[in-house]
Amino acid sequence: MAYRGLTVEQIPEFLMHKGFWPVKKVRFPNGDIYLADTDLETDKPGQYPFGYYQTLYILVSKRSNGKVDIKQWLEFDAFHDMQKSWSLETKRNKRIETTLAQAKHILQKLTRKREYHA
Repeated sequence: MAYRGLTVEQIPEFLMHKGFWPVKKVRFPNGDIYLADTDLETDKPGQYPFGYYQTLYILVSKRSNGKVDIKQWLEFDAFHDMQKSWSLETKRNKRIETTLAQAKHILQKLTRKREYHA
């Protein structure tokens, strides 16, 4: 399946194909943010000797007519924030919080840019 021009209806299939687990959808007045996470990845041993996680955000603005505006993932080293002695669940929640914060920032910028050019 080609993922250029991805629509909201294709998001579940895209996530499954790419190995992501849906986490949640967050609604905002100017659009929706879909969040997903992976299990521990080990395909980059040179960069992440002990593995890493990918947490994905997908932005769908109100003006996009059901098409995905942006999809981007953040990579987190398997031992991120090790000094804090967090549980695996807490670490996962922190990855999701960080990814959501970045996605909100990008959605705001995207909305401002479109308003400026409208």
